[in-house]
Amino acid sequence: MDPLRISLFGRLHLSYGGTPLTSCASAKARELLCYLLLFRDRPHPREVLASLLWGDHCTTSQSKTYLRKALWQLQTGLNACHGLEDALLIEADAEWIQLHSIEPLWLDVAVFEEAYAAVQDRPGRRLDAWDAHLLQRGIAVYEGDLLEGWYQDWCLCERERLQQLHLIMLDKLMEHCEQTGAYEAGLRYGETSLRCDRARERTYQQLMRLHVALRDRTGALRQYARCVAALREELDVAPSARTNALRDAIRRDDAALEPDASEPGSSEPGSSKPDASEDGDRPARPRARPDAPTVSDRLDHIITLQHRLARLHTQLQRELEAVEGALHRGTA
Repeated sequence: MDPLRISLFGRLHLSYGGTPLTSCASAKARELLCYLLLFRDRPHPREVLASLLWGDHCTTSQSKTYLRKALWQLQTGLNACHGLEDALLIEADAEWIQLHSIEPLWLDVAVFEEAYAAVQDRPGRRLDAWDAHLLQRGIAVYEGDLLEGWYQDWCLCERERLQQLHLIMLDKLMEHCEQTGAYEAGLRYGETSLRCDRARERTYQQLMRLHVALRDRTGALRQYARCVAALREELDVAPSARTNALRDAIRRDDAALEPDASEPGSSEPGSSKPDASEDGDRPARPRARPDAPTVSDRLDHIITLQHRLARLHTQLQRELEAVEGALHRGTA
């Protein structure tokens, strides 16, 4: 069976069998569908959804009426597709609404989030070829920010969360490329990262190291200059001490050739890159044991925990709203 394809990155796009679907004419019907797709792992109280989508402009009774109409529009639009007449995309009863998982549904955000979940606990330099392939699949579907042109509060929060996941995935791929010697590919991932966040200092640090790995000191220092300009123009701050130390090492043409093990993307023992002691002038830089967690490991773990806490906080808020709605109905 041909998949029902729904893309939420960039502009909303729905298609079935290669034909775009335009039958969901109501903007609110599309918003409801997108919300259910993004929060597809749980049922939603009707009252909460009605309040979220229409509550600012309507009474409770009116918002529930509009919700019923939007649900009818969505199911009618799907039933108009030959082959999907019996597909139940949305399950609804008197109190709850939930996205129903159907086999012919392809969702770009699901592909993206599954790729991140598969590697979220591992730093980039410890990824294997299959891990890297999953990440590449994930970032390939990120064709723009979530639902570009939408400015609802719930959408803005999800857009920011997915942007951060995208940047973390690019970080991991850059570290993987540095570890495996795919330096040019790592540079491309870095430029993609800067298109998303021009003032991301960590990305400039990684780009500087990749240029050094290519024996391109001029290119590395050019990245530092770009970093200085971006931080000044976007945030009105100067580079951190870590970035300045990396610049100084590159100018001396020494330590930057072998990144410190505590830095993101640093080499593990066994790397093919030359040791700093090979020229006979400097002692080898001590390295962390392969099984010892580095600063980069801990930073990745902290970022992961932050996203988990944010997601839990959002879910907690929705559960509280559902309970409050149930209590309100019970006392009405």
